[in-house]
Amino acid sequence: MHSIGLRIKEHRKRNDLTQEKLADFLGVTHKAVSKWECGITTPDLALIGPLTKILHVSADELLGLTKESDDTRRAELDGNLRQAWIHGGEMDGFALVYKAQEAIAREYPTDLANLRDFAWTIFNRAQHAEDRDAEILRAIHHFETVIDTSDDWLLKASAIDGITRALAAVGCYDEARRYADLLPDPPRIDREKIYENVLRGEELRTHRQQRLDSVLHTLIVLMEQCARDKLQAIRHCEEILCILIPDGNYLEYHCYLAELAYRKAVYYMQMHMYEEAVSALQEYREHSIQADHADVHEEPLAYTSPYFDLLVLPANVPEERYTPSYTEASVLQMQNAVFDPLCDREDFRALFE
Repeated sequence: MHSIGLRIKEHRKRNDLTQEKLADFLGVTHKAVSKWECGITTPDLALIGPLTKILHVSADELLGLTKESDDTRRAELDGNLRQAWIHGGEMDGFALVYKAQEAIAREYPTDLANLRDFAWTIFNRAQHAEDRDAEILRAIHHFETVIDTSDDWLLKASAIDGITRALAAVGCYDEARRYADLLPDPPRIDREKIYENVLRGEELRTHRQQRLDSVLHTLIVLMEQCARDKLQAIRHCEEILCILIPDGNYLEYHCYLAELAYRKAVYYMQMHMYEEAVSALQEYREHSIQADHADVHEEPLAYTSPYFDLLVLPANVPEERYTPSYTEASVLQMQNAVFDPLCDREDFRALFE
């Protein structure tokens, strides 16, 4: 998008005016005009009216506020954000994503979905920032704007999730609870249960397998969170997955098994059980590779477990990838300082080959 300075230059030349002549008309120095056109400074607001008359252009066109220019600019900003996810994301600590979202928030402050995403990015990056609490307060401010402004309950609920986490992170638990209380009560009637009244045969069994799949995802997350013995909880999660998918055709559950293996490795490192830690990281690497296969595939993939034999993952070949693959992420994760005591081991170094 052209800056106002470039638009002044364009229309000045179109009107066959020199910088000196335009400066004389406006009562400013030709250096002032030169600085505008170079993007060093911008004209005072009081000069916009005279500029439109001298250059024979509308104020909206001079300021770049026409719909065509606005659409072009938004497409440019959205393209920048897509590229940031492709080339940055977790690999650069979301710095590129942060800049792209910040640019959209600055120029399109009423885009509440972007503002919500920007707030999440600020909050996630704040965990490793020197001014952690100040950055979290910035995120809280943006979440508040979304909550107070949006009529979209899904968007509002996501912002409430964010603000409660952010407030809790800075110790404001009472304030966090106040926002949590804004969420509507869950429906009294289970929609998925009602559907069982109208389905029959294989369609009903497919529906129930889908419900089991959803419950299993939630169970895996909650088990470790609820248990005091985290390592034991991870082993139990792995055992449950092995029972429900005894043939090892885990498909999308490879990503869960990868995450469980990584956390298991961290716990082993804390106990100085280095052999077990390397073994867990080998599992982590293998499950990450398999998770990539299940994530991107040209043909549908079917489960073969007796509990999920009617479930199929549709073909998925995205044109662009916005985040690192599971395998790429695993390489980054294994560079965590917690694994430094393993650096001299050949079996650990082999994981990066």
